[in-house]
Amino acid sequence: MTENKDKKINDAKTENKPGKIKIVPKELPGPSQITPPDGPSSDDLRGIYISKKKRRLPPWLLAAVIALLILAGIFWILPKVFLGNNEETLPIPIESEQLPHNEENSSVVVTANSCWLYAGPARGSDRVAQLIFNEKLQLLDSSDERYLEVSTGYGVRGFVIRTDVSADTSGVDPEQALYKIVVRTPEKNIMSHAQGGTIIAKAPLGSILYADYQDVQVLRIKLPQGVEGWISKHDVFVLDRQENIPVSDDIESALVSAALTFERATWVPHGLTISGIDMTGVLYLSCKMSGIDVVPQSAAIAQLGDHIGLPDNSETGLIDLRYAKTGDILVLDDVSAGEREIDFALIMPDERVMMRKIGSSTISVYSLTNKGLQLEERVREVRRISVEEH
Repeated sequence: MTENKDKKINDAKTENKPGKIKIVPKELPGPSQITPPDGPSSDDLRGIYISKKKRRLPPWLLAAVIALLILAGIFWILPKVFLGNNEETLPIPIESEQLPHNEENSSVVVTANSCWLYAGPARGSDRVAQLIFNEKLQLLDSSDERYLEVSTGYGVRGFVIRTDVSADTSGVDPEQALYKIVVRTPEKNIMSHAQGGTIIAKAPLGSILYADYQDVQVLRIKLPQGVEGWISKHDVFVLDRQENIPVSDDIESALVSAALTFERATWVPHGLTISGIDMTGVLYLSCKMSGIDVVPQSAAIAQLGDHIGLPDNSETGLIDLRYAKTGDILVLDDVSAGEREIDFALIMPDERVMMRKIGSSTISVYSLTNKGLQLEERVREVRRISVEEH
């Protein structure tokens, strides 16, 4: 029974198993029976070439070349053409000679940006004045190896270091120039070329220069040893060679505006530059920029304008500075090294005052109500400058 059952199962598996299929390869056509595809033949392709790819320049290169040509024209070609065709010819300065010995009419000119005039021929001597660039001095004695004895244009005598001056004064001769230039910015760079170049010198505010050529933007400055310098026309007065700065129509505002240049400047006795200055120097330069002729000495500043009598304060019995006006000069007592010296203050708008506070190292603007200034106790007199005087 069991054998019959196994036989039936094997027969069923045999029936379900697929039979083998015989694959007969189909007969393929020979080479002669293959039909070529439609399209150009090899004969048709003769004469057809693939050209080499052209190299194209970057699109920005042409614009860069044009820009460079324009810049070269502006900064190199045009100045040469313009100056060559338009400049006025003036006498060539003569080479400086050796400093004369004890010659009364000899002069020297300051070539340093600024330098000190000493009481004696030594650096340790007291400073009696500060000299600024292109300032002309009278030579008194040149016997010392390091120092020259000189006198300023306002009569102060002292000693200056030889290397700070030059014997060639052709650069301060108005007859060899066309224009007189007065610097009205804290410092003015004098350049070696009309466009760019290097800095030859820095002329402080108030420096007087002479030019023999100008165009729309620049001036050519005459310097010692036949050197030419260039400055922009910005922040300078351009005057006729014999002309002085005209007096301002609003002296009070002009004084205040010029004085504010030195707000927070370092206080240096006898100083005349933004690097260091005192109130005498501030008022001297402020007056100069306003067209007022004065010398940088405290005695001269104390005589500017007219004496103004202000009423006393009923509470303190001292002068009442609330009645002072903008631009008024206060002549003050200043205790220095045990001696009574003169100092100054300038009344500013909005009840303020510009001065050096006792013990301070800077010149600043304070409120008139600041009791720490001790202004009322120190005021000797009040001076007021008017347009009618000048």
